[in-house]
Amino acid sequence: MGLTPREIAKLARWLPRTRWPLVILYVVYANLLGAIIVFGFLKFALPPEDSVSYTDIGDRSSQLLFLAVLALGVFVSTALGLRHALPTLLWNQRSGNVANPQAAKDRALRLPAAQMWASASVWFFGSIVFVGFIARHSLRLALIGGYGALIGGSVICMIIYLRSEQVLRPIISEAIAAGAETKRASRVSRRVRVVWLLCSGVPVGAIFGIVAGHEIGVLHGSTDQLLLPILVTSAIVIGVGLLAAGSLANGIGGPVRQLRDAMRQVEQGDLTAQVEVNTTTELGLLQSGFNSMLRQIRERERLRALFGQFVGADVAQRAVERGVQLGGEERFVAVLFVDLVGSTRLAFHLGAPRVVKLLNEFFHAVVDVVGAEGGYVNKFQGDAALVVFGAPLELENFAGHALRAARVLQEVLAGPLHETNVGIGVSAGPVVAGHIGADERLEYTVIGDAVNAAARLCELAKSEPGHLLASAEAVALADPDEARHWILGEEVPLRGRDALTQLARARDPDPEPPISSSASSPQASEQQASS
Repeated sequence: MGLTPREIAKLARWLPRTRWPLVILYVVYANLLGAIIVFGFLKFALPPEDSVSYTDIGDRSSQLLFLAVLALGVFVSTALGLRHALPTLLWNQRSGNVANPQAAKDRALRLPAAQMWASASVWFFGSIVFVGFIARHSLRLALIGGYGALIGGSVICMIIYLRSEQVLRPIISEAIAAGAETKRASRVSRRVRVVWLLCSGVPVGAIFGIVAGHEIGVLHGSTDQLLLPILVTSAIVIGVGLLAAGSLANGIGGPVRQLRDAMRQVEQGDLTAQVEVNTTTELGLLQSGFNSMLRQIRERERLRALFGQFVGADVAQRAVERGVQLGGEERFVAVLFVDLVGSTRLAFHLGAPRVVKLLNEFFHAVVDVVGAEGGYVNKFQGDAALVVFGAPLELENFAGHALRAARVLQEVLAGPLHETNVGIGVSAGPVVAGHIGADERLEYTVIGDAVNAAARLCELAKSEPGHLLASAEAVALADPDEARHWILGEEVPLRGRDALTQLARARDPDPEPPISSSASSPQASEQQASS
């Protein structure tokens, strides 16, 4: 294998910690079982005059030579198998630098077949030697012995394949999950054929050989002498076949049930479902593919949730369903603008940590109240928030929902924000709503007179005892149940608007004095808005 004595010693200390000793154990077990089957078949399953025994090989020296040749073949086969499996074992154990990790993973899927063919070559070589020794005494017995060796070799190859696949399953499953080349994976059809050959094909082949050998004159025993071995072999076929069928059904049905249960979890919204890759066939590839698919879905959902946190859940859902493109559409909406009073002064007196905590409480309250009324928080602007009702999703009675949200906010924000006050303004009217920006960076927003009016009403409301003002247009568009909570007041000019705007105030069981005449004058309003 091209290793120095020191490397061989290190390898000998390291290998027992891998799964390779189990592979060797099953190889030895399969070869011993195969030898027992061969000599049992040749000695006891045939008439006395046709039986072949170990003594037919020759004298003691010939027998010792035969065993030495077999031992040499087993050693060479084991060394070649280890050399083939070593990169995969190193990759699996993380015990060395593997030159080509992908090749090591791909090789893992071929290990059971490679081990089977290595054992088959040794058994074929041993069978040739075995038949050659017998042929020196009798060609007829050599032909019988060769047929028995063929049966035993078939059993050995299939046992080694199935057992190697079982022992190496953790390594192969990990290789599949790590991205091994899928075309090299074992196939369900191959396993079915191997199990059928092992449990039915080979025993039936033995019966066929006995009957055919008797018919062509190779076997000299009588028909009565052949009856018992045929009956025994048939019983073995029935019993072992039933056990093999049950094992095969469980090997296929188990992974399918796991996938079905995981799919049921996903249908119920649980994206944390995970399937253990516990088979080396295409079902293992299906399990690994299912896990990979769920990882991608979880990543997309995480990005979608993150996207929704920045642009709003409604905009994110609309973007997913309809796509995103530059442009807008005219919509009738209600706009609510809410702003903290004196946040700059608070930052100076309270310090940054307290102001950040205050802003988080403020925005949390806004999001909760607006969400309950079906509104969309379009953006946070420093210590203010712009809220839209009626875009991007249609909302019946959008003005009523906006006015009701404003009244609830007036009460809610008075609690946690006792250190400061807020101004709330509500307006309604046509706006242009859509995505603006560039192809690389978009923003959903609303543009129009209603937006400007809500901002101006918010500034004016900061001087109001209730800190809440709405436009008469918004009250006129609201449902009667909500409109009765508002009182129409005076008309005032708002900066940026040519026409006067009639104010509306929320009814209060204990109304405070209305806004002073000086504050209601156009000059005072302009001064408050500019401040």
